[in-house]
Amino acid sequence: MSLRLRLNLLITALLLIFMLVVGFFIINDTRSSIKESVEAATRVTTQLLDNVIMSSYQNPEWGLTHDVLRQFLQSLGHVRNNEILLYDSRYELIFKSPPSKFQSAVTPPQWFIKLVQPEQEKVLRRIRFGTLLVESHPDGAIREAWNGFSKLLWIGLGFFILLNAMVYWMLGLSLRPLTPILLAINKVEQGDLSARLPDYNLPEFNRIAHNFNLMAESVESSTEESRRLALIVKQTADAIMIHDLNGNISFW
Repeated sequence: MSLRLRLNLLITALLLIFMLVVGFFIINDTRSSIKESVEAATRVTTQLLDNVIMSSYQNPEWGLTHDVLRQFLQSLGHVRNNEILLYDSRYELIFKSPPSKFQSAVTPPQWFIKLVQPEQEKVLRRIRFGTLLVESHPDGAIREAWNGFSKLLWIGLGFFILLNAMVYWMLGLSLRPLTPILLAINKVEQGDLSARLPDYNLPEFNRIAHNFNLMAESVESSTEESRRLALIVKQTADAIMIHDLNGNISFW
């Protein structure tokens, strides 16, 4: 695996960890926000219906309490984050609040619903000739949260892909001097001591090139000196051989 790919994978892993941490905090805040919103809506709805029940008790001429509540709920319609069920004395359903149509076109995935959905609250009221049940149903709030979270998710994914592409391109551009450096090292290894490296814009690679050139010059000088010494030794040896053959000292 190349250095470029390793660095890119490392940066990708760090970006993924960063996005997961940010996503965790966003989902945690979303869950808390939905929970508070549902609890507040349940309290307000319960207080409103309790006032209707008390008013019905105080004004018996209005009729039976469950009839008064049914008429009120029919005029009220949907209550956000709550589902209201009204039963008569035989526990037969006589009213059910209509479902929320808020952002009904949005369909959050099940994993998101499980992460942000708070525990369901139920408030039960026994009334004259009936039963009132208020249940928390944060479907609209969850759809709204997913609508914002999904947009943020797409933005994060686009940023992640773009940043990875830019990092990969920049790493390739920054590590480009490695190719001529490796070629120069191979030439020296094969005996070509004339190989030299140019100057680079990056100070790290420029120091490598400078040190490489100094080393190559030193090796070339040492090799040339060794060649001259070898030549002198050879000439000396030849002269000694001539002396042995002629019986007198003669170097040339």
